[in-house]
Amino acid sequence: MLRNIAKAALACLVIPAFMMASAGCSGDNAKVLKSENERISSLLQQKEAEVKRLSEVEKDLNKKINESNEEIGRLKRILTDAGLSENPDETKLNDCKQNLVKISTGLRLFAAENGGKFPKKLAEISPNPKYLDFVPTCPSASRDTYTSGYKPAKDLKSYVVYCNGCNHESVLVKENNPAFDSENGIQVERDKERKVKDEFDEASDAKAKDAKDESKDSKDDSKADSKDSEKK
Repeated sequence: MLRNIAKAALACLVIPAFMMASAGCSGDNAKVLKSENERISSLLQQKEAEVKRLSEVEKDLNKKINESNEEIGRLKRILTDAGLSENPDETKLNDCKQNLVKISTGLRLFAAENGGKFPKKLAEISPNPKYLDFVPTCPSASRDTYTSGYKPAKDLKSYVVYCNGCNHESVLVKENNPAFDSENGIQVERDKERKVKDEFDEASDAKAKDAKDESKDSKDDSKADSKDSEKK
């Protein structure tokens, strides 16, 4: 797509020079034609450089998308190995990550056509089939949590977009997570302290239950011994 746009722009530059040459110029007009040709040649070089830069941006975009997809796949495999793959809240978290990847793809397409600068607001790329048909909703929050979570840098050369709010607490994900950083891709911060506390509480509950069961068994044994003594 980027190459087609560049070719159209180059064609528009060449037409004026062709029209002047076909009119048959000489003398001063020849100098004007030469100057015009030099100007067009310079513009052609600039356009070629721009096409090359956009191609690099497109390549970088595809690389980031592939890396994000690989990371999501890796996390899914970890969840499967841990027996958490059927957890519906983990599924919602993964869907939320996919939403962030989709939004980030639209942002990079916008930047590729605007001198490497990202939009000030998500409204500049959506709804627009060229970049993003619509801003998706977080499956856990059932609403758009990404528009308010989009934060571009002051120079618009980088950004972060995240799921705004505490929408994935059930799977120990911190507030304003997951996030997509234009430099590092998908980021997810887990609440490790809460995880440790929950594991401690579970262990304490298990110990209390075991102690209760042992106490009950002990009482049952005492009653049985007492009955046996009475029979004798």
